[in-house]
Amino acid sequence: MEVTAVKKYAPRKVFILENNEYIEISYEELCYREEIDPSYKDKLFIPLHGMIMEVDEAAYRDFYRAKDRDEYLTWRTRHKDISYSQFDDDECSGEDMLVDQGEDFVDRIMLKMMVDKLRLIIDMLSPKEQELIRALYFKGKTEREYAKECGVSQVAIHKRKNRILAKLKIFLGI
Repeated sequence: MEVTAVKKYAPRKVFILENNEYIEISYEELCYREEIDPSYKDKLFIPLHGMIMEVDEAAYRDFYRAKDRDEYLTWRTRHKDISYSQFDDDECSGEDMLVDQGEDFVDRIMLKMMVDKLRLIIDMLSPKEQELIRALYFKGKTEREYAKECGVSQVAIHKRKNRILAKLKIFLGI
């Protein structure tokens, strides 16, 4: 009975930090690691779209502070204790003042995960493909500039770039 309850609420994926990079493990693997290594019980995780991700203490605090604030404002609005329209004036709406306009923490974490994964995937490309991606996206060269360096047409570079980007999308699962 207890195993069923664990599986029912188990996250689809677990991301842990090893050597400053995220790796994906199963929830069962996390449970096993917690059993054999007591330090795993001290790790901090946040939920992300049916997954959990290990974070440092500051990120953990930020995540739950934002979550608590959102729940608090929702509760106050639902109980008519506070209404966004109470704060409307000629210059802005009350909703703009109460809703946090800061960057979404989950979006920041997801972006970091994608960047980490992209670094690994770029290494899977051939040296010529890596060179093209680095020239266009990291060094800021135009297709025309890079084509001139390679002695080919801009159209050829554009087609290569599109093939490489299609390959990266497949690797990233986009």
